[in-house]
Amino acid sequence: MNRRIYYLILTILLSVVFNCKKEDTSPLFLFNVFAWENQIIITDIVEKYMMKNFEILFNESLNLKNKAYEFKNNPNIQNLISWQNALKSVYRNLTLVELFNFGPSNDSRTIYKNIYSWTFGQEPCYQSINCTTSVQSIINGSENIDQNYINNLGTKVKGITILEYLIFTDGGQTFSQNKDEQNVLNSLHGRKLDYAVALSENLNDNIQILYNNWKVYKHNLLNPSIHNNYYKSQLDIISEFNVQIIDQLSRIIDRKIGYPAGLNISSSGNINLNRIESLYAEQSIVSIYNNLLSIYEIYNGNYNRKGLKHILYRSDEELAELTSQKIEEILYYFQIHLEKKRDLKYLIEYDSENLKTVYNKIRNIRIFFSSEFVSATGTNPGVGSSDGD
Repeated sequence: MNRRIYYLILTILLSVVFNCKKEDTSPLFLFNVFAWENQIIITDIVEKYMMKNFEILFNESLNLKNKAYEFKNNPNIQNLISWQNALKSVYRNLTLVELFNFGPSNDSRTIYKNIYSWTFGQEPCYQSINCTTSVQSIINGSENIDQNYINNLGTKVKGITILEYLIFTDGGQTFSQNKDEQNVLNSLHGRKLDYAVALSENLNDNIQILYNNWKVYKHNLLNPSIHNNYYKSQLDIISEFNVQIIDQLSRIIDRKIGYPAGLNISSSGNINLNRIESLYAEQSIVSIYNNLLSIYEIYNGNYNRKGLKHILYRSDEELAELTSQKIEEILYYFQIHLEKKRDLKYLIEYDSENLKTVYNKIRNIRIFFSSEFVSATGTNPGVGSSDGD
């Protein structure tokens, strides 16, 4: 049955069930089936996807902290690998919630930026020649490295990007530095080890703050009203999700693929392998895949929750399904390479034409959410609290 006919019939039936007249003179109040379904969609995204993934992220960050101390107390190859794997797990879960760059993730205290500041590849603050306070100067310094010290550092010398540099490399300054596990183990002592352990603990602390703040803030998303300081209507919330999707797609297009692969305008056509995300833990494709997976999950939903495409069903069911299929095709491309344990550097060097095709497909998905989805749903691309990167 055509979904528009289905919704019409459902509206009439619910009107009868919920709004029977007490007397002949009573006005008939029609139950708003669209508002009812919108609330289900919003609640499912917030409770069953967003908050669930923030909880998993917090648990993984706690494991990262514990693995750091296990290594410090007993430095060996096995404990190093466990620490590295714990970081990869945090990275995977962090990129699943990266899409939600609003509310607590984008507040003035920059909690999220202390966790993951999108400082991809070799940033100037690795070396003292470019920064007063750099990774190198911290390792060579004399101040006590505790949480107060870490909290007072700038975002370019802390967070998960710096931690992966410290525990996946022996201290080389290029993306091809020695990653031999024994050499990394030999380098992890003294202040470098103290720095890495402190960053692991700091990540856990900030992720806990972030998770706790989201547990409070989520009530704004679940209860839109004229009294809500952030969202006056369901449409405001749906617009917020759409803005975040558009911004995340822009980060993938402009920073995660476009600049390293020489495909966007700012790259001037030059390949920049040293600006690949997660240069040292080699999680660049994991990040892109998970970012796109989050967009797919929010848009498509699954067997036990609804997504944004169910709003689009009301006007264009064919377009709604076609968009799901297009995102699935992009995910499949990256999934193949994930299974073969490749990262973006491999795709740029050995699969550039297919990567360029996928890059353009991602750009088309951004156009869909910026125009067709907006037109069909009445959402406002100007609503939202993201910084747009």
